[in-house]
Amino acid sequence: FLASEEPDRPMGRRNEICGYTKYGEEFPAKVSIAKINAVPEILLVASIIDLTEKRHMEEELTWKANHDSLTNLPNRRLIIERIGSALKRTLGTQREIALLFIDLDSFKMINDAYGHEQGDQLLVEAAERIVNTMRPGDILARFGGDEFILLCGQLRHQYEAIQIANNLVSALREKINIRGVDHYTSGSIGIAFGSGATHTAEELLKDADLAMYEAKAKGRDNWKIFTSDLQANARTQIEIANGLRTALRNGDIRAHFQPIFDISGQRLVGAELLSRWQHESKNIPPDLFVAIAEKNGIIHELGYFTLRQGCLAQVKSSNILAAGAQPYIAINISVKQLDDPGFAEALRDIVAETGADPQHIVLEITESSLMLNAEKNIETLTKIHKTGVRIAVDDFGTGYSSLSYLSKMPVSKIKIDKSFVTPIGAKHQPRTIVSAIIMMAKAMDFGVVAEGVETQEQLAILSELGCDHVQGYLFARPLTATQFFTLLTEIAPR
Repeated sequence: FLASEEPDRPMGRRNEICGYTKYGEEFPAKVSIAKINAVPEILLVASIIDLTEKRHMEEELTWKANHDSLTNLPNRRLIIERIGSALKRTLGTQREIALLFIDLDSFKMINDAYGHEQGDQLLVEAAERIVNTMRPGDILARFGGDEFILLCGQLRHQYEAIQIANNLVSALREKINIRGVDHYTSGSIGIAFGSGATHTAEELLKDADLAMYEAKAKGRDNWKIFTSDLQANARTQIEIANGLRTALRNGDIRAHFQPIFDISGQRLVGAELLSRWQHESKNIPPDLFVAIAEKNGIIHELGYFTLRQGCLAQVKSSNILAAGAQPYIAINISVKQLDDPGFAEALRDIVAETGADPQHIVLEITESSLMLNAEKNIETLTKIHKTGVRIAVDDFGTGYSSLSYLSKMPVSKIKIDKSFVTPIGAKHQPRTIVSAIIMMAKAMDFGVVAEGVETQEQLAILSELGCDHVQGYLFARPLTATQFFTLLTEIAPR
């Protein structure tokens, strides 16, 4: 009996002989045992190989290929396979499955602050908490990083998945103690429902992922269900992002200017640059395309483009007006630009390249943006201040400024948000907040600009309270570049 391992001699199955010899004469392979028994005086020689260890190694490799080494949960590859199988089981039934796409909020911050070892332990603890909310038969997988997928099969009603999501939100917001340190995180969860008749595994994952990002956008620590509106909105955002890149290449982002006057309303002291997209088919408001630019990483290109427009406008203004009457150009910048370590240097280069006077350039940064990472922003603003460019706090009063931080920032002026200015012209409306902001600004040696001034009553009150500068429809709506420079030409003799 020759159990040969030669390539041309496969191993035999049970009750089969791979090959045999009788008195030196070879017989064909895979002859049945019954036939061999009919041959007298046969000599059998057996070779046995123990495959137990090989089988164990194969099983271990297969397990590792399909599971996460940290949490021992199924990995991305295996969960996609399981989702596909679960979808097939719904065919011919009235049932559907649910995918819960779970992302841990603030995990990166904890990981960066305390190191990857504590971050890994946090992931393990979070996985255990999720497991404790599962129904029998549900499958949890680590999809990657701090993302988990919970597969809930054969649902009778969608509210079953919603109840699981509520339990998950509650479980994940509880503190986690690692090595004596209390950590607090939470979960943003996207829920997508589907069946084998309507979805593939990849489509259902995409839908759940989209719903999860909607949950993050709505404040985190909650869940959202995928709807077709989310998908349409996502496609719209992609179209706008692609169109914005083209617009920047083609110069279709145009600068408009809203004049800023002194409190008397007689002298133009500056202008805020407002970006407008000359889209061929529809009006896309700045708030929308700037938000999409921030989300898609286009904000740096858009920001530098706008800075260059502002600096060129300042140069042109200086050529029209006498030196002492030059208005400053105020340019809005994003918090994403502040996060760029090379921003101050790039700003200096643009100012030098265009020949602008940095003393007549003002960067406006919203109060809420400044306070997101105040310590780091103080360092960045100090670098900007060294270029000669001035800094203003925009939308003041809508954020939560710490006066101790604000006093350390090289700020030259603050802009009172329109939401505080609008009510003061109405009867019996208190002016306490506006008065307090102006008093505080004066105490800290900041100039004050009031936004959204639309009536003479508002102007009179702001003058009485000691406001320095004003802008709004009472004086001028945003002007095109041509209109703005025409205005400067008209006032130049005065």
